Amino acid sequence: MSFPKLSDQVYEIKSVNVKPECHQEYEKCMKQFYEKHPEVPLVAWWQTDLGGPMGYVSMYEWPSHKRRLEVRKSIMDNPMHEYFRARVGGMVNCIECKTARMLPGFQLCAPQKEGVYYEAIKYTFKDPRPQKWLPNFMEMKKEGCKVLEKYGGGVCGAFLTEYGNPSAGVTYLCYYSDPDCKRKIQEEVFNNPRMCEKMETIIPNVVHVENRGMMAVKNCKCNFK
Repeated sequence: MSFPKLSDQVYEIKSVNVKPECHQEYEKCMKQFYEKHPEVPLVAWWQTDLGGPMGYVSMYEWPSHKRRLEVRKSIMDNPMHEYFRARVGGMVNCIECKTARMLPGFQLCAPQKEGVYYEAIKYTFKDPRPQKWLPNFMEMKKEGCKVLEKYGGGVCGAFLTEYGNPSAGVTYLCYYSDPDCKRKIQEEVFNNPRMCEKMETIIPNVVHVENRGMMAVKNCKCNFK
């Protein structure tokens, strides 16, 4: 198999570790920022509930890296932005940012609903060549998607890291109708012989798996699809 045809769109995924006492003020500041800058194509904004540092994860859909850099420069050149950075900077412990491309066979879908629970699963692979493990990964995730839909959930997308860590990594985003659904889904998936067979071919290639439980930030105008 040749290298997969990835999306033309660039997906920027940003994780921000916010000081516990600053969450409300941080949300307020960022909502003002997004309202002031509609040119920033925010498609998802979540608050971390479980796994990883407490804070926020946001996703942006850019038509190209060039456009991302143009918008970034325009915002950074605004003298008022220095005040915003100083204000928000004191609330933040650290920021991690990466860009990725959507894997073939997936379509961005991230409904913003109250009560919906999101999970981000990050896989790091030994082999940086996705054509070596992607076919089995795709088949496994498509089977898993059917189980998710059975319990009212779905897949938001699967993204191959382009710039950032991990270099040979995939971020898989999904959602559940409620957090308790995951146990039922795991039971069904791990008892499925076909799914287990695919896992056997993928697991030897995986170095590390990390997951986060997340909830959509309330009252935020995102370009959810």
